[in-house]
Parts: sequence; C-alpha cells; structure tokens
Amino acid sequence: MILAPGFVARDTATVARELLGKVLISTAGDTVTGGRIVETGVHPGNGHTSQGRTGPRRRTPTGPDGKVKA
Repeated sequence: MILAPGFVARDTATVARELLGKVLISTAGDTVTGGRIVETGVHPGNGHTSQGRTGPRRRTPTGPDGKVKA
C-alpha cells in the first residue's frame, strides 16, 4: 500500500505509531532496497531548530512532510 501524501501531515505522535510495521521501499536506478519500520521518533517543537539552531545536521527534521531521516 502506498501512503497518501497527507498521511504524514498529522500529529507527529500519531504518524510515528502508525508507521510502525510499515515497509519502506526505495529505488535508485536499477537498485531496489527495503525494510520494515521497527522504530520511530517524535521531534516536538522544543528541539534544536525551535531554538534557532538550523545547521546542516538539523535540516532534515524540519523539511517537507514525509522527509525521512535515517
């Protein structure tokens, strides 16, 4: 099942719970990889970026909905 783009545009704790057990598949050229999601994390508004710390290491959690940090 492919998740709708709006799936991740909800409460982060709800999305984190519902992602558990889903299978993530990635394609790059002719290479296909995948795996089951067994752990998620929630980054509430009290993280580094809300304190103005927006260096390169911290950009992924504040990216567009659906961005994956692995």
